[in-house]
Amino acid sequence: MVLPLIALLVSGDTNLVQAAQKILDSKYYAFAVMVIANQECKALDEARTLGFDHYLLTAEKEIEQQLDAHAPALVLCAGYNQQLSSVFVEKYRGRLVNFHPSLLPAFAGLFDVAVHAAVLGRGCRISGVTVHFIDADLDTGKILFQLPVAVDEFDSPESLKKKVQGVAAELLPKVIALAIDGKLQRLLA
Repeated sequence: MVLPLIALLVSGDTNLVQAAQKILDSKYYAFAVMVIANQECKALDEARTLGFDHYLLTAEKEIEQQLDAHAPALVLCAGYNQQLSSVFVEKYRGRLVNFHPSLLPAFAGLFDVAVHAAVLGRGCRISGVTVHFIDADLDTGKILFQLPVAVDEFDSPESLKKKVQGVAAELLPKVIALAIDGKLQRLLA
């Protein structure tokens, strides 16, 4: 039996690689994981340690070739720091999802700790994570899920990042379930 494949595109220290392993450990869903990084990073190291298929690919064409060779049910950007071309986005439409570390549309276009620093700089009392389809523009695709976190006066960008990553990990099983059950693409309509 061929397992559905979940591909994660990463650039940094997302916790979603470990979260995928926890879902697998729960045995609720069976799937394979492939991690593609565009630079050496903690998430790529975690993929190596966990025994996931992993690749270091910097060119979008190389990433596309790898995805085409494996036909993933879901292509998930998790802390991926490059904007994807409109051709790439259209090719994987309905399977291409981003985890963004704010409650979009707030702080769209920012990445990693810069998002959390901006949240704190604006004095926001709530932040969170948004899971959305990727479209041709940056952080403007249809929203699938949002989960808030409280921002307190003692938060730093790093502590807020950890809070947001925690709720992102809570949403990962829902997104994987939609992809494996064949329901994800229907949500795009």
